[in-house]
This record gives sequence, structure tokens and C-alpha cells, in this order.
Amino acid sequence: MKNVTVGIFTDTHANLHALHAVLEYFRSIECDHIYHLGDCVCMGAFPAECMQILLRSDIISVRGNHDNDYLLNSTAKKGNSHVIPEHKERTFSLAGDSFKKDIEALPYIRYATWFGRTFCFTHYARYYDELMGREKFYTIEEHASPARLDEMFSYVRAEAVFYGHKHSPSLDWGKRLYMDVGSLACHRGAYARGAVLRVYENSAYSIERISVPYDRNSALSSMAERDIPGMDEMEKYYYAGD
Repeated sequence: MKNVTVGIFTDTHANLHALHAVLEYFRSIECDHIYHLGDCVCMGAFPAECMQILLRSDIISVRGNHDNDYLLNSTAKKGNSHVIPEHKERTFSLAGDSFKKDIEALPYIRYATWFGRTFCFTHYARYYDELMGREKFYTIEEHASPARLDEMFSYVRAEAVFYGHKHSPSLDWGKRLYMDVGSLACHRGAYARGAVLRVYENSAYSIERISVPYDRNSALSSMAERDIPGMDEMEKYYYAGD
């Protein structure tokens, strides 16, 4: 078996322009596998088009919190979110119901083993909420220490965890490696970002962050063209970060 090349990205959030850019790059380097770490919808103008690619192709996906909102038609504004109900209503309407079975079939976590190395791909850490009687994503912790990450991901059985959700990239070493890949395009840059994991026949592995130029202005103007409410909020809070 040859060395394995894995493309990883997360939090596409209906940004079709950025999605095309990163996938073109992954195809150009002949990735053996491509993983998307959740959140297909909200914050962008093309929910149906993105879900068609992310859920009905050879891309390997996991379920994110916004995917759950779409599945449950939950439009409420939650916690520190700036995604207003009208925005969700419009984007869920554009997506229609045809992808709900695809989302329902997605796991929250996936494992893969190559050359004896096991890797975890997930949206974020989860825990069991006794009061609600179900599992929930942890509240985002922007600067969680390695010890805290060990605690949050204590159920993971892998030597490296790739995740998303908080949008800003990070890399930490605790009992294992923790890499937040960083949202594909919910940041101020005119580039789509992700990571490339390479696992070698001698069991060594390497990780490279990648940034691919894309037409950010067209992606943002598409929200106005498609009558997506809350564009100002999206630009101010989600397309202005790191």
C-alpha cells in the first residue's frame, strides 16, 4: 500500500465558491480521502448546492450543530450565535427537505487507521446532558488548554483529533494531538483553508495547513442576490475573524 494523503476541511457554511476552490486543490494533489468535519449550512448563500457535494459524493462527512438545526428545522438564535432566525428560515427553505435523511445518517465521529495510526474526525467534543437526556456539543472554548482538551475528548480512541466548530485554527498537544482545522471560509481572508494529512508506510505522519485563493467578494454578494437575511451579521461576525 502506498502512502496515504488525506484532505481535511470543516465548516463550509454554504460557501460554494470556497468549497469548489478547496476541492479543486485536494483533487490536484490526488488525495486518497477527503473529510468534511461538519456544518454544511447557514452563513452562506448556497446550502442545497453545498450539501449536494458534501453529502452525495465521495467526501466523508460528520454531523455538525448547524446540520442538526437544519435536520430539526430549529431556527432559534442560540447562545452567542449571531445567526438570526430569519437567516435560518431562508437558508433552510433554499435547502428544502431532501437532504434531511442524508444528515440523519451522518455520524458525529469517524475513525480511520492507516499503517497502524488511528485518527479521529469530528465536529467538536460532545458530552451527555443528564437534564436533556441526550448528547450535546460542548460550548465553544476558544483557548482550551491541552489538559482541558484531554478532558473534553476523553472518549476518543485515537492519537490525533481533527475538529472544527470554533472557526479559528489551533494546534495543541495533550495526551494526543488536537487540530482545529479552522473554518473553510468564515474568516476575513480571500482564501479557502484546510489541512492535508499524510501518513507514510513507516507509520510516520505529517500535517500541512493549506490556503487556496477564492472569489470572496462573489461569495458575499451572492447572499444579497439570493435574498439571504442577516448578511450584515454574517460579514461582521463570521467573515471578519481569524
